[in-house]
Amino acid sequence: MHQRQELSITRLVAIALTFGISACGRIGYAHVDAATPSCDVNSPACRRDAGSVTLGCDAGSPACPIDGVPAEHGGRSYVWLEIPRTYAEATATCVALGGRLARIDDEAEQNFAWAQTRTNTTWIAGQDRAEEGVWLWPDDGTVFWRGLQSGGPTPGVYTNWGSIEPNNSSDEDCLTLWDAWGGRWADEDCERSYTALCESSPK
Repeated sequence: MHQRQELSITRLVAIALTFGISACGRIGYAHVDAATPSCDVNSPACRRDAGSVTLGCDAGSPACPIDGVPAEHGGRSYVWLEIPRTYAEATATCVALGGRLARIDDEAEQNFAWAQTRTNTTWIAGQDRAEEGVWLWPDDGTVFWRGLQSGGPTPGVYTNWGSIEPNNSSDEDCLTLWDAWGGRWADEDCERSYTALCESSPK
C-alpha cells in the first residue's frame, strides 16, 4: 500500500513536469517533510500574499499537508502540523502554505494556540539565534524578552514563559509551547522535532 502511494505521487510529479506545472503549484505542497519550501519565495506563483488572511490549507484542499489541522481565530487562519519537524522544517512548511510560524500576542491567542496542539510540545516563531538572550519575533524583529529566567519582558509586549524559562540549558534558541508547562513557553534546541503551529500573515 505504501509503495503504491509513493509511485502515485512520483507519477503526479512527472505529469506536472511534463505539462510545465510550476513546483510552486499544489503538487509542491504534498511533500510535508521537506526541509525547505518547494518554491522561490519571491515568485508571484507562490502562495505568500502578505495581504491574505487565509493559509493555503483547509480541510478539503490538496494544498494542505496530510497532517495539517486547520482552524480560525480572530480573523486569522491557523494550521497545526501534527508530524514532528525541526524548527527550520516547520518554518519552511508554514511559508509554503503562505504564512509563518505562529506568533502569540495576547492571552486569548495563547489559549487558542495551546488548544490546537492536543497538549503536544509545539514550535512557535520566537527565537534568540541572532543574539543569545534577546528573544524576538522574526517576522518584524519585535523583541519580547531579554535575558534568561531572571530577565524581563519588553513593556507592553505579551510573554508567557514557564517558571524556570528561558534557561538555555542545552543551546536552546527556539520557542515552544511546552507540554510540561501546560502550554507556557520554553526555549528548546532548534534541531529537535516537535509539532508546529502555522498562522496566516496579517494584513
